[in-house]
Amino acid sequence: MINTHGYGAPVSLIKKPAINQRIFPENIPIDGLVQIITDWKINAIKLNNMILRDAEKEFDPGSKPGYGIDGDSETRDSDFKAVRGVYDNNKFVGSLQKESKEIEEKADRLITILQNFK
Repeated sequence: MINTHGYGAPVSLIKKPAINQRIFPENIPIDGLVQIITDWKINAIKLNNMILRDAEKEFDPGSKPGYGIDGDSETRDSDFKAVRGVYDNNKFVGSLQKESKEIEEKADRLITILQNFK
């Protein structure tokens, strides 16, 4: 008996076209490439923004209790700033913001190039 796995045709006949079909960039329509790049841009920037929102928590007032323990709030804030710095000047934050901007520029540039081929 030939195994059809409920598809009404032998498995060997179902799998063969899928195995022989390969996806190469030249086989993807321009609109498909534009969609892939757009999805990449949206999701990469979304991930960076999620990481940035999480990083903001590290500079939140709730993260300050252990700083300047033997002084007033001004001492605590000064101690916190000396150790952690400021969110807007943080190298990690700056690099993620720069990366998001570069992703957006690169994606837009690629999409413009592809749309010129239409």
